[in-house]
Amino acid sequence: MSLWKKSLTFFAAAALLAGSVAGTPAMAVTKKKAAAKASAPGTGDNAKISSDPDAPTVKENRLLKWGPVDPPDRGKKPEFFFRGVFVDMTPTEGGAKDMYQVTFLPVEIVENEYRNVTADNFINGMILPVYMPAQLKKQMKKGGIVEVHEYYTTAEEQAIGHAHMIGFTYHQDLLPYPVGPAAYVKKGGLDQEQYLNALKGMELFGDNPKDGELKTGLDALASSSPNPEVKAKATALLSSLFGAQPSGQALLPATPDEPVKGKKKK
Repeated sequence: MSLWKKSLTFFAAAALLAGSVAGTPAMAVTKKKAAAKASAPGTGDNAKISSDPDAPTVKENRLLKWGPVDPPDRGKKPEFFFRGVFVDMTPTEGGAKDMYQVTFLPVEIVENEYRNVTADNFINGMILPVYMPAQLKKQMKKGGIVEVHEYYTTAEEQAIGHAHMIGFTYHQDLLPYPVGPAAYVKKGGLDQEQYLNALKGMELFGDNPKDGELKTGLDALASSSPNPEVKAKATALLSSLFGAQPSGQALLPATPDEPVKGKKKK
């Protein structure tokens, strides 16, 4: 399976006594709404993970991978790494060839140091400008899981005395992931937002397995999820795929915090 990259390079010059360069923060794809909210000390998922004023809550740290502090962005483009459901894409109006506006529903956040993925993105999705050549486009299936990694790399280009030229290269990597959304329903210990987006992916995907693990996972969510929307979608899928009704199955116990894995597609 091919990994596609779209990179663009720009240069920042800075005269520094120590011979280094600092980036300028800028707006990303989504505003950092949650980071700006003031909140009273909480408990459980609402508790702060540190005493820093911008510290995330326990849940923001776990679900969104927000760190103890909110660092300034390195550039105008967002940086993150997540696995999510491919929902839809539309050609960019007046844009370059093979450029699309693509909607993803995050399911599993891998890296999000700059807090460019927010809780709102789990609800409303992330709409990103994506370079989608024909060969990659053929691999994109609605409801399928895709890895989306956007990030900068830096390299010193040249130095004249204390003035240094630093090259910033922006990468956008897209890779269809070798599992369907059902793999997340089989995994215990996820947040309900993750299960909800995986279930939405299953509804779009249509090529869901009919094995015992999935039946148990759907039954657990249909029987015991505290989220009404998760419970309703899991109940509908349990009925349509297995002709079964919720049995009272408890939520699956948490499994090791490892990426969901599956067999690679041929």
